[in-house]
Amino acid sequence: DQAAKVIILSGGVVVTNSAGDRIDMPGERVQTESTGLDSQGGVKAVGPVGQITASEMHLGPVNPGKPEYLLVFKGNVRLLYQPAQ
Repeated sequence: DQAAKVIILSGGVVVTNSAGDRIDMPGERVQTESTGLDSQGGVKAVGPVGQITASEMHLGPVNPGKPEYLLVFKGNVRLLYQPAQ
């Protein structure tokens, strides 16, 4: 939706980063103006230190205009921490 500055992704979405983290979700709502992401359904995140599952996820800027982001998991959050030995 160009007027609302929103992109809706569906059919399975994967978000990755250079640290080796991967987040899978059924869909995602992307706010193009504020660079925010909201999951559309449950999420599973897997990375070098373990995994997180949750009912929803939000990624957004801490302070608009600065390259700092906050990743928040909500609802039925489960963390499996597996530190390197």
